[in-house]
Amino acid sequence: MNLRITFRFLLKAIYGKAEALATVTSPGRRALFAYKTHRMLAIPPMVSIEVTNACNADCIMCPRKKMKRPVKKMEFSLFRKIIDECGAIGVRKILPYSYGESLLLPDLERYLMYIHQKARQSKIILHTNGSLLTEQKAKAIFRSNVHSLFITIDGNSKATYERIRRNLVFEEVKNNVLNFIKMRNGLRRSRPYVNIGMIVMSENRHEVSAFLKFWKQVADHVYAGGYSTRAGGVKGKESGDRPKRRPCFRLWNEFVICNNGDVALCCNDWDCTMKMGNVGKESLRAIWAGGKFQRIRQIHIKGDSYKIPLCRKCNPDQWDAVPIWWDKIWDFRARKP
Repeated sequence: MNLRITFRFLLKAIYGKAEALATVTSPGRRALFAYKTHRMLAIPPMVSIEVTNACNADCIMCPRKKMKRPVKKMEFSLFRKIIDECGAIGVRKILPYSYGESLLLPDLERYLMYIHQKARQSKIILHTNGSLLTEQKAKAIFRSNVHSLFITIDGNSKATYERIRRNLVFEEVKNNVLNFIKMRNGLRRSRPYVNIGMIVMSENRHEVSAFLKFWKQVADHVYAGGYSTRAGGVKGKESGDRPKRRPCFRLWNEFVICNNGDVALCCNDWDCTMKMGNVGKESLRAIWAGGKFQRIRQIHIKGDSYKIPLCRKCNPDQWDAVPIWWDKIWDFRARKP
């Protein structure tokens, strides 16, 4: 079988229609796309599980309070079903987090330990605002073998931070994080890998340099940027249509499960308005490779993402981090707004 026939066969096996990749600029790039995404379509690389959508903060860049769905934690029986399947199929990354503060759960360690026990090949990646990162919670995180901890601190001063992350106290969060790192280092542990971030916006832009300078001295990784309007859920720079842009990488990389088991289109589908399925009734694999996800991927590949109301209001080119190979595939000269 020659290379051209093999290539077309692979595309049809993955997408059904090879013509869907006509917007990719060369056969070589199309082949790279098919090769790279083949495994990603078989198994979701990253599964985000909303163990709770309750939160103790009221952040100005978060649309949580506009949610119409109930505020509650995910039932452990449902969580257990999800993790059992993640372990069986070999999901690489599990994030027990979405639109809520996971450390609010009094039995969070039960959830984390179940991942550690049943999906040992998966890296546990936990996000928190840091306000509840007490010594007790820290010990639970250590025992559960969490791989990476992401803490977003959106200011380098009390005034700026508390204007953005309302209901939280700057000094408490800062001390919690410093104590956590001190505890980890004192135990001679290399994990969890501590990432400190700032979502850059007009309210804190003037503090970026000082923020980076301070936290680079103590954290494993520090970053600034990545502002998103959450598909129009909050105000910001992403308003307006951009019909010519690359397909959203998250459609191939991220499987988002809401607290009732509904699967959202992506992390910016914060009220789960575009339901891809429900993991209480279907398998992760069936939903991920199913017709709803595939149709939306096809629309993105064809350059028509603006036809999807949620995607029309979202510009991941402005805030998302993608692999270098993803950028190389798409011809941006033909995709300028």
